[in-house]
Amino acid sequence: MKNNIKINRLLILIAVTAFFFIFPWTKEVKIFRAKDVNWEILKSVKKVEKFDSKSFAFSPQLQFNDEILKLNGQKISIKGFFKKEIQNNHSDFIITETVTDVCFMCDHDEHYNLIKLIPGTNEKQFFNKLKNDTLIQVSGIFKLNQESNAHSIFLLTDARLENFVNRKP
Repeated sequence: MKNNIKINRLLILIAVTAFFFIFPWTKEVKIFRAKDVNWEILKSVKKVEKFDSKSFAFSPQLQFNDEILKLNGQKISIKGFFKKEIQNNHSDFIITETVTDVCFMCDHDEHYNLIKLIPGTNEKQFFNKLKNDTLIQVSGIFKLNQESNAHSIFLLTDARLENFVNRKP
């Protein structure tokens, strides 16, 4: 009986030691991993006319479903096509659902099929080297853009280039 207790204690000690030795070098624990998001979720945003009591007029406002609201502030991962917009010596990095030649930072309506990327520390160099229309996977903290003059509804802060995605023929 005493030998069984000693063996059990030894096994527990080995397991705990192995956990603390191996854990720091493993990939992220599942609860810290980015949630894979697809473009269909993001396209569910609707523009509705709501009455503004301050201006006493109806004005267009964005309506987000619960799924998008739950993503706000969460770490996500998404695949799309990279685009670099350069205006007035300033670069904006964008990921889009499809390849396009539209100027996203020009003055026109909001875009539901793009996410503005705000690179994380030391990541800007990787985004600067990418060519337009490169299919990539990025991760970062998803945010709903609250600025009234914003051209992009969605932001990905602390954006990180995860992968180059192979296009299927």
